[in-house]
Amino acid sequence: AELLGARLYTGPMFVKCNAVLRAFTKVESMIKQSKDLCEDNLFVTTLHTINSAFIKLSKIQAAQTVYRGMSGGRLPAEF
Repeated sequence: AELLGARLYTGPMFVKCNAVLRAFTKVESMIKQSKDLCEDNLFVTTLHTINSAFIKLSKIQAAQTVYRGMSGGRLPAEF
């Protein structure tokens, strides 16, 4: 189940999963986006399997610094 959940999250399904989770912030625009994308489906089982997969994968990979892309940024001269 975890393999399937992780596979779903690496595809377009991540948009719906993130929308559901962001709706819990109680930000009105996030709630609306979740309702538009997912109606009343909270994908509870899917999110649990994705979380379980992340926990299992975290045990086989050492923690590392992750760099995220940002638009409009400039690298320092030493790069």
